[in-house]
Amino acid sequence: MRFAGLPLVNVVGPAAFAVSLASCINSTHSIQAEADTRTRNTLARSNTEIDRLKERWERESDENIASYAKARIYPACDERVPSAAKCGLISSEMTTEEYIAKFEEKFCSATEPSRVCTDRHRARFLAAIRNRYGSNIVDLIDGSGLYVEIELKALNAYNGQVAERVRWQAGQIDQKYAGLIDRVVNQYGSRLNAIEATKEAQIREAENKRRMWAAVGAGFTAAGKALSDQSAQINTGRCTSDYECSVGQMCLKDFGAIDGTCAQAVNQFGTPTYQPPRPSSVHVGNGQCFQTGCPIGFSCISGNCVK
Repeated sequence: MRFAGLPLVNVVGPAAFAVSLASCINSTHSIQAEADTRTRNTLARSNTEIDRLKERWERESDENIASYAKARIYPACDERVPSAAKCGLISSEMTTEEYIAKFEEKFCSATEPSRVCTDRHRARFLAAIRNRYGSNIVDLIDGSGLYVEIELKALNAYNGQVAERVRWQAGQIDQKYAGLIDRVVNQYGSRLNAIEATKEAQIREAENKRRMWAAVGAGFTAAGKALSDQSAQINTGRCTSDYECSVGQMCLKDFGAIDGTCAQAVNQFGTPTYQPPRPSSVHVGNGQCFQTGCPIGFSCISGNCVK
């Protein structure tokens, strides 16, 4: 016989409690879903930063190319020449009849040999193209040919140097932004690796906890069954107090009775409880119910909840 010993304790059984704890542990699916969300968010932020860098890369590259168009010198002045860019050939201007006539009038004497005036004119021309294209270029060119040939060589060399500077600057721009993008990729790659590692660790931890609580629950269930079997074998002899009953038993007395019967004490769920003998059990039975008031599965018999 079992009866619900006083006081009744409203708790969940140990095995059920272990099962409830196991159910609170995140499932593998929920951990995976959370990791997937974090991965998508991280990739979105990474792509946003990379797209922003690519836009800046393209803008600086376009500006660098535009700088070549403005810095070079054009042989002819037409609609294709950018605003503020230099154009036209000095040789074309200095070889016109009008220019030569004014030059001879101002810088040459009729008594001088024509060769002297010609050399003076060529020196003025070379000085003009040095000023425009740079001495480092003009001094490397043979100055004995036709003016237009000399100037076109200087112009091509000058524009070649401009193009080389633009190509070098393009390489610097490419190197800078390739490095910035690599840094972003590595930074977010590390974050993605950390997300994956955290996910795997959480899955392992959750699995370990589930196994642990399953084992705890199984242990409580087995212990409860063993205690139940043990209580079924205990002799339900007559008694006058708890001190005359076996460990885990209480002296069950009818209301007003002096003696009673030893019975296993359980909580409201039927799980055996182990309480020390009650000093008050030496008195007459005072009951714990009146027709009703017992837990589900128990009956009120002679003032006590039993099953």
